[in-house]
Amino acid sequence: MFKKYLDTILLPQKFYINDGRTRKDPGKKYGSGGLMKGKKYMLCSTWNAPKNAFGPVDELFQGKSVDDVLISTHLAMQFCGLEKLESFHFHDVFKGKYIAQQVKEFEEQIKVIF
Repeated sequence: MFKKYLDTILLPQKFYINDGRTRKDPGKKYGSGGLMKGKKYMLCSTWNAPKNAFGPVDELFQGKSVDDVLISTHLAMQFCGLEKLESFHFHDVFKGKYIAQQVKEFEEQIKVIF
């Protein structure tokens, strides 16, 4: 459903002109046709998974970070020409005791970035 949402909102001619290649120059880099160059995005997500479920190879996400798991979203933004800012991810949102602390950390990150 999320992929369908991205395909619906990331409209051709508004977010990208083409995939970057042309018939005249098929050697151009695939994914370089984004119209949003010079703009940035920040990915923020919420997870019921605790923070330590990401990173260790013996955990569910097999050593991957949240950004690794969300690579398709990052690549869709890159396809549009956007530059990645540091992501922020909330963890353990249903069972955790640290939501207020994470909100403070998020607010601090926003102040630093913006």
